[in-house]
Amino acid sequence: MSADSAAGAKGMRAVAYIRTAPDQITTVPASTLQRQLLESWCEEHEVRFTEYFEDHCLDDAPLSKRTGLAKALNALAENKCQILLILSQDRVAHDDFDGVVVETIATERYGAQVLTLDGPCDWGDVGEEARIAIARYIETARAIDDAMQNDDNVDDWAHIQTVANLAVPRPNPENSGRVERPSLNAISDMLQARGMVSRKGTAYAPIQVSRMLEKWEAHQLVMKDKEKAHAQSLLAAKA
Repeated sequence: MSADSAAGAKGMRAVAYIRTAPDQITTVPASTLQRQLLESWCEEHEVRFTEYFEDHCLDDAPLSKRTGLAKALNALAENKCQILLILSQDRVAHDDFDGVVVETIATERYGAQVLTLDGPCDWGDVGEEARIAIARYIETARAIDDAMQNDDNVDDWAHIQTVANLAVPRPNPENSGRVERPSLNAISDMLQARGMVSRKGTAYAPIQVSRMLEKWEAHQLVMKDKEKAHAQSLLAAKA
């Protein structure tokens, strides 16, 4: 990290984000190695290390699947931190679009900067038009997330993601191994078996499971909407 960046970070508070790959095999767990490096950096530059969050996924995993990253971003406000610290920028995103999305959320929503052990992230010159499109994309996604949080009929985002995972079609041994989506009743039973209940403390009814799937599908549409396609085309034009 440059001397100027290190001097500017002195006295700040940091939340760390760690991403490890499923196929990453090391003598010492990769997450432990990353955390040690991040903590050492904080100690060297007199930055207070508050906590860290982790995702175990491939580098092309969509942001919507990175719950650890979402928690790290939220923790910037909760811990009054000025830095989201990562080992290297490929830990956050594998392309410029996702990278700018994360950086925009950190800077504009939480007033924090995204730093690697080598300094600020460099996502290239994506252009003002692309940044505007990305900002609109973030606001649309946040509006859906806010609606989920304010819905008394469902619990949190983690429950919605669990429902989506449980709804993936799979072989049904009771139907000659035919690949099919579990019924709403079956998903409701699986949630109850996992101890997942609504905010009211009751088991999720099939109709609530159906609503959660609708919200997930709406969120996925946002992740693939025209704003993203437009922003990506602008990024490609800049390459």
